Amino acid sequence: MATILIVDDHAINREFLVTLLGYGDHRLIEASDGTAALAIAHAEFPDLVISDILMPSGDGYELVRALRQAGGLADVPVIFYTAHYNEREALTLAQACGVQYVLTKPADPALILEVVNDALTRKRTIVPSEPHEHPSFDRKHLRLVSDKLVQATEELEWTTSRLMALIEMSLQIAAEREPLQIARVFCRWTRDLVAARHAVVGLWEPDHPGAGYAAASGLPEDLIAEVESQLLQNGPQPIPIGINGVARHLGEPTDAANLGLPLAFPRVRSLLFVPVRSATRAFGWVCASNKIGRNGFSPDDERLLSIFASYVGRIFENHCLFSELADRSSQLEREVAERAAAQWRLETQYALAGVLAETSTIDQAAPEILRTICALAGFQLGELWEVDADAAHLRHVATWHASSAVAADFLAQTRRFDFPKGSGLLGRAWESGAPVWLDETNLDLMCRRASDLRSLGMNAALAFPVVTGGKVIGVLGFFGAAPHASDPGLGALFTAMGSQVGQFIDRRGQELRLLRLSRIRAVLSGINSLIVRVGDRAALLEGACQIAVEEGEFAKAEVILLDGGATDGGPRVHRVAACAEGEPPAPPGDSDAPGLASIDTVQLIATAIATAAPAIDNDALGGKASCVALPLAEGPRLVAVLVLRARACGFFTAEEMLLLTQLVADISFALTHLSTQKRLTQLNQYDGLTGLPNRALFLERLRQAIHNAHEEGEQLLIVVGKLRNFVSINTTLGRAAGDDVLRQVAHRLKAASRFPDRVSRISGNLFASFLPNRTTASEPTLRIDHSLDEAFSRPFKVGAHEVTLTIQVGVAIYPDDADDADALLANAETALRRVRNSGARISFFEPRMHQEMARRMQVEMRLSQAISGDEFQLHYQPKLEISTGNIIGLEALLRWQDSEHTMVQPSHFVPLLEENGMIVDVGLWVIRRAMEDQSSWISAGLPYLPVAVNVSAVQMREPNFVEEVLAILDKMAPPPASGWPAPWLEIELTESAAMEDIERTVAQLQQLRARDVQVAIDDFGTGHSSLGYLAQLPVSALKIDRSFISGMTPRRDTMMIVDAIISLAHSLGLKVIAEGVETRQQMDLLSKLRCDEIQGYLLSPPLDAKSLASFLTDYRR
Repeated sequence: MATILIVDDHAINREFLVTLLGYGDHRLIEASDGTAALAIAHAEFPDLVISDILMPSGDGYELVRALRQAGGLADVPVIFYTAHYNEREALTLAQACGVQYVLTKPADPALILEVVNDALTRKRTIVPSEPHEHPSFDRKHLRLVSDKLVQATEELEWTTSRLMALIEMSLQIAAEREPLQIARVFCRWTRDLVAARHAVVGLWEPDHPGAGYAAASGLPEDLIAEVESQLLQNGPQPIPIGINGVARHLGEPTDAANLGLPLAFPRVRSLLFVPVRSATRAFGWVCASNKIGRNGFSPDDERLLSIFASYVGRIFENHCLFSELADRSSQLEREVAERAAAQWRLETQYALAGVLAETSTIDQAAPEILRTICALAGFQLGELWEVDADAAHLRHVATWHASSAVAADFLAQTRRFDFPKGSGLLGRAWESGAPVWLDETNLDLMCRRASDLRSLGMNAALAFPVVTGGKVIGVLGFFGAAPHASDPGLGALFTAMGSQVGQFIDRRGQELRLLRLSRIRAVLSGINSLIVRVGDRAALLEGACQIAVEEGEFAKAEVILLDGGATDGGPRVHRVAACAEGEPPAPPGDSDAPGLASIDTVQLIATAIATAAPAIDNDALGGKASCVALPLAEGPRLVAVLVLRARACGFFTAEEMLLLTQLVADISFALTHLSTQKRLTQLNQYDGLTGLPNRALFLERLRQAIHNAHEEGEQLLIVVGKLRNFVSINTTLGRAAGDDVLRQVAHRLKAASRFPDRVSRISGNLFASFLPNRTTASEPTLRIDHSLDEAFSRPFKVGAHEVTLTIQVGVAIYPDDADDADALLANAETALRRVRNSGARISFFEPRMHQEMARRMQVEMRLSQAISGDEFQLHYQPKLEISTGNIIGLEALLRWQDSEHTMVQPSHFVPLLEENGMIVDVGLWVIRRAMEDQSSWISAGLPYLPVAVNVSAVQMREPNFVEEVLAILDKMAPPPASGWPAPWLEIELTESAAMEDIERTVAQLQQLRARDVQVAIDDFGTGHSSLGYLAQLPVSALKIDRSFISGMTPRRDTMMIVDAIISLAHSLGLKVIAEGVETRQQMDLLSKLRCDEIQGYLLSPPLDAKSLASFLTDYRR
């Protein structure tokens, strides 16, 4: 490891050598000049010295001379490391000093290491001779040092002048604020700094490419402007020669355009291009051309101009930053102002929103809205108008001023004017849908109330529309002393506030609408619930009025009932009303005219009655209320008017009326239902003809009476009576006469009874009543007889006729005969059947009657089995034509051989068949069986004989009786084309059956006759038929009852009746058939009386089908 002393006045050079030689593990010592190095050498005895030549204190020559003269240091090798080696004199002096190595700064590190290693290797191998003091050494040394000093002084002066120039230039540029002036100062100083004949500068702001600044110097004035203009047109792109940064050019003169400079720039011989940039950004470039005094620009020129350009770059960057900062500051100020304005507008809107949130209607909110906007925007007077679309003008809502007196006076003056669309300040705001501003210059021209405003000291006005859903619904007007500029921000604010108020009006309107609809729905629901609960009209209407006031919050609800019968011929009215708290009550009671209604609804009610439709007044009580009159109906008849009054103007809109129409429909339905229910109750519990209680109500009242009698321990008499001979009244005088008789009977029975409300009609001509039994055993009969005598002692007058009727009654006693109403009534009816058979007037129920009923029921059960078990048979009795002696027909007679093979007589079961309705099915069976037997006889070769069957009144009442008979004929009788004569079928019905409903009977018989079915009146003379009605019937024969035939021979009067019947029948074109002929004498007499046919045991008893076939065969023989 060697010790090396490094001597240099520049620390950076020492640092370089220390770093380089430090890799060789050498001990390195530093000194800044020759004097310090000599002292260190005496102390450290280095193995090698590396020294600069020219140093401030003790140069390299002096150091070497001192080392050579010092003991122990004379052989230390020395290496000169200097930039002046190439000067011949300096090299000669180095050799003279014994310095073998000279390195040029900067030297290649490898060369330095090589020289150092060589010097250390050859150390002390060559011992220099004593120093040779050449006479010229000191002179040459002195001259060399003097020349270097002069050169350094000249360089220092030049550097000082450039430094002063830079300082002055920097001061000038720093004093400039405009970027163009910076460019021009920079351009002028560039020529001075680098001694250029021409210079041009281009600067651009990076964030604003369009902001460029150009300057030229050293050119004629006319060319400067042209060069600068072309440069700005080219933009911030660098010229091609300087595309990679700093550039120098020296060559043949060439056009500037070839180098990318403006066309107007002079020809270029030499050029120096330097970019203008800061540490972070490029801003442009500077170009100097045509060096003065030399061929081209030196590296020093390049360095100097680069320093200058960097400085300008920083200055321009500061300018850009300052400009950007100024812009941002201005923008920030604008933003702050805008935010302040926005904040103020937001606070204004927020304050307005607070006002709107605290009120529920525009009438309540309007004064506070006007006050708030006036306070925030600096107005003194405000007003709100709403659009009246129907009248096509603005309607005043509210006016505000700090002085209510001023506001009232201004409003009074305002009422002189009308404000249509497009007219004046308010009308223009309405028409345009945008704010309209007026100041003192145009106030008089465009405001119709300018004089009134000026009298209040107001010279400016503003109006803006109230808008919702894109539609102007009102206008807000404001007036003040100081005019407001037509600022877009304020315009937007007022437009927004107009929308706020519009949305409030719309929202509150919607809320109120929904609230009103909700209340009406609550009324609707409440009344529908009421309809279910109540059962009479008064409760329904009173409850409806109360619900309308309580649930619907109507100020008043009243129903005007139209009961009819007013003295002036109009409807008599009655009021049912309910009023809200604080409302004057309506006067209850009756009146003969609608004048009973409140004075504000008289015309409304009259209109509703006249039109039978709702009548509406949405501007009642001077615009403070709304009224509607709703007609109520029971079916097609108008019976009442429901009047509702709301506290708000314009309340009854289409939506409200839709619900109210439904409400009216529900109430009307309920009224109709109640009326119908009442009528149904009347029909269900009372007889429609006589007005007496029917069977159901009679039993209900009887049950209550039984309950009371049980509590009191009393007896009751249950009386059931039936009119005798009543059917003859219907048949002879007609049904209307019979109905009239029933009404008279009901009236007389009620009049004769001590309990008229208990007299009831329980069916047809069957009446019933009940009364307490507090007498002896015989007295009830006397009392009943007395009542019946009182009711039936006098004849009943029917038109021009007088009819005498009697009644038979059956009586049952509670609790002796039964303890419930149904059983008692049944027992009384059983007693009545007994009395009808006996001919007595009154019959009391007896227990044995139950045995008879039991037997009757047993027969009915056996009859049911007989139908299903085919126990019925037909027997046939021939009919003989007297004039020819031929058998010309048969009568089918029903017989019943029960399951025990016992033949039951027809009188024992036919009435039962008729009473329980089984005769309908049995009768059709008879017709089918008769047709079947007839077909079998013909097939057996017997002669054709029509068969007659009996038809009861019960069968005739069946609506499809004729159709069923004709269906059997269609199926079983031979068609006309077969050659068999008609008729195949005859029917026989009694006088009573025929006369029960003469019109129906005629229609039915005509249908049968149209199909060749013959009809005969059976048992003629025993009924109560009318000759007039008899002539109408489409019958073909009369059958004289057997009672007349059997009485002809012993009684002359009977024979005369038979003669009269035969004569009457022949006069009507009818055949006469005598039934029950049993003797030859009867037959001969009938022959003399010109009777047509006979039937009876004289000819043959009734025979079954087989026996009849044998009889017919034998008879033919």
